[in-house]
Amino acid sequence: MQGKLFTQDFLREGIKETDAWKCLDSNELTRFRARIGAIFDTFPADSQANEAVTETEIVFKVLEALGWASLPQQTASGKGRQDVPDVLLFADTATKQAALAERKDEQRYRHGAAIVECKRWRRPLDRGDRTDPLDANAPSNQMLRYLSRVEVASERAIQWGLLTNGRYWRLYFQGARSRSEEFLELDLALLAGMKGLQAELFDASGQNAEHFLAVFYLLFREQVEKQFGRYLTRDLILAYMNAVAAGIWRRWWRFARYHSGWRPRWR
Repeated sequence: MQGKLFTQDFLREGIKETDAWKCLDSNELTRFRARIGAIFDTFPADSQANEAVTETEIVFKVLEALGWASLPQQTASGKGRQDVPDVLLFADTATKQAALAERKDEQRYRHGAAIVECKRWRRPLDRGDRTDPLDANAPSNQMLRYLSRVEVASERAIQWGLLTNGRYWRLYFQGARSRSEEFLELDLALLAGMKGLQAELFDASGQNAEHFLAVFYLLFREQVEKQFGRYLTRDLILAYMNAVAAGIWRRWWRFARYHSGWRPRWR
């Protein structure tokens, strides 16, 4: 688990106090866990799968399990094919059909909710790859560029992006104070119990896989900003700055402590 989009305390404890968590249907979550487990059970951990295979065998299946409707390879710019995220996501099939009625690719982004950029299985997400002349740049930088472009193409409708290499899934927010740092990364393969997988040394999410798989299910679906926007690290910082300016920082401290899930650990 990496990134600063949400605080660690919120992801571990605070999220349990949200309405979305409390309203989560246990049967629905059980079905999701079963689907995700089946996806990674049939995929070898030591695979050398390229991007196309990773997409078909993992990414699109996970997106379907999350409830997304999607269209592949929609050009976000009317000039050339430099800004082409791998997937455009929609809240439902009706919205997707409305997008398909548009004559031009870039106009379909107005109906979208998020974008997805896929990479080959386990490709590093923060380093370029000189061995691949067609895709040599760092995937994380590519995602930031795409988000800026689709924000314009969608007339600000799209603010969220998913970046994945099949194993690691990242959630980016265009409105973050520092987009390069304020993302959320979860090791989905580890959470799914993939066999033959070596856990990262400092990633403790695998020790509570059931909890963090539920976190993934809630945060990587549509409506994430509506349901969890006020818990973003960015919004807590802004609330603090406003509270200091207004001289009510003690009230903010109680608010932040509650909404981040932080609790004092008495000895």
